[in-house]
Amino acid sequence: KYLDFQPGWDSFCFKCHLDNAVLSLACRNCKCSLHRHCARLLLTPIPKNPDDFICADCIEIEKIQQSSLNKYNHPKIDMYTLKEMLITILEKIRNTYPDRECYENEIHFKSAKESNQPLIVTQISLKTIEDRIMNNYYKVSEAFLHDLKQLEHNWTIIDKNKMKSLKNILKFVVTEINEMEACVYCYSNSFVISNWFTIPCKRPHLLIWAKLKGVCKKLFVVIIISKC
Repeated sequence: KYLDFQPGWDSFCFKCHLDNAVLSLACRNCKCSLHRHCARLLLTPIPKNPDDFICADCIEIEKIQQSSLNKYNHPKIDMYTLKEMLITILEKIRNTYPDRECYENEIHFKSAKESNQPLIVTQISLKTIEDRIMNNYYKVSEAFLHDLKQLEHNWTIIDKNKMKSLKNILKFVVTEINEMEACVYCYSNSFVISNWFTIPCKRPHLLIWAKLKGVCKKLFVVIIISKC
């Protein structure tokens, strides 16, 4: 059974970014579309009724929003702190990637097919993301990451030459979010305190002493384990 497209549903697969020749699933939350085999690659549960399908990202967002813990089983970051940290990550994107300027604004293209549906149905841009941060739209970091994936998806449809740039940005953001979620105190202190590594966090870390081989055979270092 292929998808009977409705207004607002994406006509390109969110995973492989190809068009709707054999699309059969559309997320009831974010309206992204997927091939069945692409959904399986993402380990997404596929219900018997396609109308009940929810994509992997939306499942994860709902799960974290309904929990008091994040993916590391640590207490979730409060909204005020999350807002400040996401502002910082967005600033780092703008300062680190000069080619991100084209992603600042939404893109509007008409479909090449005879259809009233635009080529890009879910508009997103860095400015849109910034507005959402300022308006406390993001309750969890997973929602912020999903919007950046949507940005990558949109531009891959329009210009595949942008794929490498966007994948680099996405990889950078994933790393930043993982560090933030592992310990928000370490992450926030690293921007304002030069010796942040030696300052105790509100949540204790497990410390492991490790001996390094090489020239400095008697040098010992402390490894911080964030998943304690």
